[in-house]
Amino acid sequence: MITLTNRAAGEIKRIVAEQKLPDAVALRVGVKGGGCSGFSYTLGFDDRIAETDQVFEIDDVRVVCDPAVCGEERARSTTVTVRAGKITTVPFKLR
Repeated sequence: MITLTNRAAGEIKRIVAEQKLPDAVALRVGVKGGGCSGFSYTLGFDDRIAETDQVFEIDDVRVVCDPAVCGEERARSTTVTVRAGKITTVPFKLR
């Protein structure tokens, strides 16, 4: 499951408003090869949502990802957060 911390949701909303992004924009979460565990996450804004994308509404933030990515165990337990002023991911949900 992809989750957003409250701080990340607020920061994403701020960026969308500040940059006057279209209402249809979503935060796209992806995975690519690389990084110390063999993969790294990609985050970006996207207003092109495919019919096959999985779409989540989390704290009034639309989050999308390709089902091939969301279906993988590593992506299902991802938290999007803010660290050192940057939006980033944590591979496992922190409690």
